[in-house]
Amino acid sequence: MTYPSVSPELVKADRLLEEATTKKKSGDINGAIQALRDSYKILNENSMLYSIQTYLRLPLYLQEAGKSDEAWSEFNQLVTWVNTKPRYSPEVTPMDLSIIWDKMRLHLQRQGNNDYAMQFAVWSYLSWAVGLYMQKREDELEAYKTETNIQKALKIPLHKADKKFLTDRLVKIILDSLNDLPAVDYKEIAKRIQEEMKLNSK
Repeated sequence: MTYPSVSPELVKADRLLEEATTKKKSGDINGAIQALRDSYKILNENSMLYSIQTYLRLPLYLQEAGKSDEAWSEFNQLVTWVNTKPRYSPEVTPMDLSIIWDKMRLHLQRQGNNDYAMQFAVWSYLSWAVGLYMQKREDELEAYKTETNIQKALKIPLHKADKKFLTDRLVKIILDSLNDLPAVDYKEIAKRIQEEMKLNSK
């Protein structure tokens, strides 16, 4: 059997990704960050071969290095990249966005910005639903739309924000949006969440 050859560039990129892992484990977080940046320069032309998790390593490492603003900027650049990179299909893009937004939620929670994190929890949930819809995974989508599953997804973010009393209101926001799939107005959803936070602040 003949196997396709791997280009020297990709071999180098994989070694840099491994180097980043090794340096992070040894405590050299800045060296790990540089190795990731170097690998991404090579991967730019071959991004379709790597999952979004590969690219999420950089903002996560930056936050660990105490560079939260830079990490946040990288998250936002990833959102833009995922929305514009030709390799992403309409069926895959929502899933990748969901994963990114969930990591942004975690980032905000680690920073103690738990109220703002709620927006990204909701965005992430809805974006995954869009992906299920686009991929025609109908049985999964029907289960995903149940109030019980929505409540489970919101439990930790609401607890972190000390806003459990908003559960029913946020569930309604999500259910309203699920009725309009695949269209989701993320800006309007963010506005509704912010209004609920203000109206029901302790």
